Amino acid sequence: MGIKNNCFTYALGVEEAPDFVRLLKYDSAKTVIPRVLNNLGFECREVTIDAPLYEGEWRIFFAGLYLSKYILFGYRYEEYEYHFARQCEDGKWRQRDRGKPIVGCDIHSLVTSCICDSIPYYFFAVKRRDWDKWRRWV
Repeated sequence: MGIKNNCFTYALGVEEAPDFVRLLKYDSAKTVIPRVLNNLGFECREVTIDAPLYEGEWRIFFAGLYLSKYILFGYRYEEYEYHFARQCEDGKWRQRDRGKPIVGCDIHSLVTSCICDSIPYYFFAVKRRDWDKWRRWV
């Protein structure tokens, strides 16, 4: 079953994507994210927050995987969490939480939170593999 309308699908600009979280439990995001994106038809490379992008690329931010523990109705739950954000053409960062509207975000605050909470984070440049073909029809 895939995931819809969350930070991951918004960052990629897709309607639905496979649930990749179980893969992250066994391997690092540095290797899993590019592999998942490649399978979805994207080229992906790790970059810095201010690295130049090539034509057709956009930058995404990934934070995770961290264990969220909570108690609900007396039951203890553990869930692995992650978050994505997308840098838009105007240079501003935007994000979408599950089913909520797209909102702007302060990428430097997200990075600071990750550093303070010891959560690994990465920036990736992504591009649709068929971007040159797609661009001609836009």
